[in-house]
Amino acid sequence: MAFWVRWKNYVYMVAAIAAYAVAAQLLFGTVCPFYFVVGLPCPGCGLTRAGLLLLGGNPAESFRMHPLLLPVAAYLAAAAVIHIRSPHKMPRLYLPGILLLTAMVGVYVYRLTTLFPHTAPMMINENALLQNILTLIRER
Repeated sequence: MAFWVRWKNYVYMVAAIAAYAVAAQLLFGTVCPFYFVVGLPCPGCGLTRAGLLLLGGNPAESFRMHPLLLPVAAYLAAAAVIHIRSPHKMPRLYLPGILLLTAMVGVYVYRLTTLFPHTAPMMINENALLQNILTLIRER
């Protein structure tokens, strides 16, 4: 019984994330709240586009958009399965999570030094909320 309760919660969570993604894309032109507010790419920038490119049959372009798509997806899938089946085993994912976060930071630094600010997804958002607020303050 507990399995189905947890599974149902995941369905609601996935539906909420999908609704957020559609609304954010339509309203702000991006699903990344950091990119919308601050205007700078985050370590995960490009993951959504990489996933869409991979689903569209373009693995090379997907890898260029974000090389850690498959490890991130595998980690999230493993975390979901472990949490649904036996939540008390979640600490087993701590070390892989730390390694993945370390890789994300490493890739982020590399992409900032080689792609920023001229190559997608490592570009500046000129219409970011913070940028607009700072512009309003400077004009007064």
